[in-house]
Amino acid sequence: MGIKETMVDIILKNLRGRPRHNYPTKKIEEIINLLRMGLSFAEIGREYHCSRQYIHQLKIRWVNFL
Repeated sequence: MGIKETMVDIILKNLRGRPRHNYPTKKIEEIINLLRMGLSFAEIGREYHCSRQYIHQLKIRWVNFL
């Protein structure tokens, strides 16, 4: 008898989208450095023309680089 394919095997074969980055881009590195320096999400958002929510998402995503 052979090995039966489970749903997990099928799902893992068909990954969707692009692979995640292992390292942040230059723009995100700059934002991370500003977070390290203690600037608020609002101040960074005004500088880079993005929302506080986006800055917070970057903080959570790249926590290993903080």
